[in-house]
Parts: sequence; C-alpha cells; structure tokens
Amino acid sequence: MWYSIDFNRLIKMLLPSILQQAKHYSWLRAQLFPLIEIHEDFKDFRLKFNRELRYNGQVIILENLLNNEFDIDNRGIVVKTNPSGMSQVFVFQNEETEPPVNIYQKQEGQPIYIFQKSEELERFFDFEVIVPVGILTPGEERQLKSLTLRYKLDGKRPRFIYQNDQIF
Repeated sequence: MWYSIDFNRLIKMLLPSILQQAKHYSWLRAQLFPLIEIHEDFKDFRLKFNRELRYNGQVIILENLLNNEFDIDNRGIVVKTNPSGMSQVFVFQNEETEPPVNIYQKQEGQPIYIFQKSEELERFFDFEVIVPVGILTPGEERQLKSLTLRYKLDGKRPRFIYQNDQIF
C-alpha cells in the first residue's frame, strides 16, 4: 500500500552510516513515536472509511447493512419499497365532498385541510424497514433509524415498522 510507511526501515535508511548505533536508532524511534501512532490511527480510519463507502441507498445493500448490524443470525430485517408512494396524490376522495371544493388563499377564506395526519402516514413514505418483533431495544431502534437515514438516498423517506404493523 502506497500510504503504509515502515518507520523502522525508514530510520535505518536515512540514518548516516556513522550514526547507525543502537542508541541513535532508539532515540530517533522515540522521537517518531507520536507520528507512528498517528499513522496507525490513519490506517485504521482508512479501513473503516473504505468499508463505509461500500454502503449506499440501494435496497439490497441497505438491507444487508441493517442485518449485519442488528440481526446477524436470522437476517430478518427487510427493506421494501412503497409501490404506491407519491404516484397518486388526491386532494379529496370522490365520496368525501358533495359540492366542488375551491382552495383559497389565506386572506380569502377558511383553511381547507387536504388530508388527515393518519392519511399522511399511510402513503407519504418511499420505503419501509420491516423489523422482526423483539430484536431491538429502544436504543437500537434509534441506532437503526440513524443508520438508515445516513445511508438512504437523498429525498427518500423511510417508515420503520415491526412485523406486527407497529410503527416505531
């Protein structure tokens, strides 16, 4: 690896032949000890970061990541896209209004609510993360949400749900 430096070899190569004694070598090694520690931390960080770069918002990769983190034995966490999504958004259902409804500006009339809060949860998400019941603690629920939000595609909205249809 081009970024990996063998400091012991480097010290031996750069030390003049007149000064190549054990006490000079040890002194230089002690002087470079903080740099060696930083270099080791850098190599560890690089390995971790390269592992994180493999993950993205694709469904199968996101599902694999969540199963590796939270359900390595059973691999029961499923990521499922919402087929309806935002493809059809209606201002009202045909059976909800008798006369036609006009939408006003704020200063012209009373506010008209287009949908209820319960209707929002039903279709305003792009994918579901379905988790088996009982494998997550409340802290792990937050971690799962955080990990999903970190690796999801921008602009996509998840819904987190247990297999018994309980939203968390």
